[in-house]
Amino acid sequence: MFKYTVKRQLKQLPGNVTVFAAVQKDLDRAVEIRVLNHFVRTDSDEYLRFEREFKTIARLDHPNIIKVFDWGIANDKIYYVAEMKPAHAIDDLAKQGQANFTVQECLDMGRQVASAMAYLHKNNIVHRDITFSSINYQKEKKVAYIAHFSLVKNLNLEDLTARGVSHFQSLQLTPEKVLGMPVDHRTDVFLFGAFLYRLATGKDPLGGEDGQPALVTAETFNYAEPSSIRREIPKELDQIILKCIAKEPDDRFQTAADVVKELEKVIEEHRVRSKREATARMRAVDDVEVPDEGDDEDSGQSSPRKGRRGRKMLKSSVAMAAAPASNDEHELLTKLKEMDPKILLACVGGAVVVILGMLAMLIL
Repeated sequence: MFKYTVKRQLKQLPGNVTVFAAVQKDLDRAVEIRVLNHFVRTDSDEYLRFEREFKTIARLDHPNIIKVFDWGIANDKIYYVAEMKPAHAIDDLAKQGQANFTVQECLDMGRQVASAMAYLHKNNIVHRDITFSSINYQKEKKVAYIAHFSLVKNLNLEDLTARGVSHFQSLQLTPEKVLGMPVDHRTDVFLFGAFLYRLATGKDPLGGEDGQPALVTAETFNYAEPSSIRREIPKELDQIILKCIAKEPDDRFQTAADVVKELEKVIEEHRVRSKREATARMRAVDDVEVPDEGDDEDSGQSSPRKGRRGRKMLKSSVAMAAAPASNDEHELLTKLKEMDPKILLACVGGAVVVILGMLAMLIL
């Protein structure tokens, strides 16, 4: 580790992994150093497996996978060095109440993570920890990426059993582990489905209280439809998630690439549907007669601008209700979208009257 200057500890990850902020001296580059806190001897078979796996990981090049630059051993502990990105683990965002994403955001993030997962599988790597804690998200750029590699398995090598696997509750609650079936790339598909389920609904199907599954029993692995928890979730997304988390691996998507294709279809359908609904609302606004302040009601004369300004205000309100929202806004905006245009106009008008009254009081 002589090539790096450690600055501070950043966080602790599942599986007893400690993350440090550091600087690579020769390149003056900010990096993260992730230390796997269990002892490994350099003459052990485990060390050789780590070496071959991290050589594979270091060759990965995908926009939704963190770049690994280096790896090594210090004080009999394995570490690897990764790029430093201004992002947060989705698990941290959830703890801060900032993981209430819109359906569109869930679809986009799901497609990105599934694309990264497909790339890993193409390189014969099973991640085995597709969870909120291993996926980071850059809110400004709307980019999600796999940022944690402590539990990967190279399908060309023997399984690694000494990495603190028991610490990973999500893996332990898969049908493969509960029912004693082999772990392969379809286990990642299951974990991805559980990840997307939680992302879309806020409910973790694998993480109930005291380590017990919240929405499933080990005997049945039956889940509620995500749309029964959050009604704006399209049925097509329901079908994708439930197929991913099917009990039998043969009943799931057989490749992550298949998941990507289905998500891309739903993304396009959701985009077209949202555009169509927004257009319908705008047309409904055009049919509403809204008197303008220029109308002369006593004389029965109408201003040439009759309704123009009112309709413009109403269109702005409807457009705002139809626009993508983030965090807790989606529930409020869903209600606004369902309101009758006349009622919505009345609400907007009332708010304007209150604001004008307050301004008049300040001026007087």
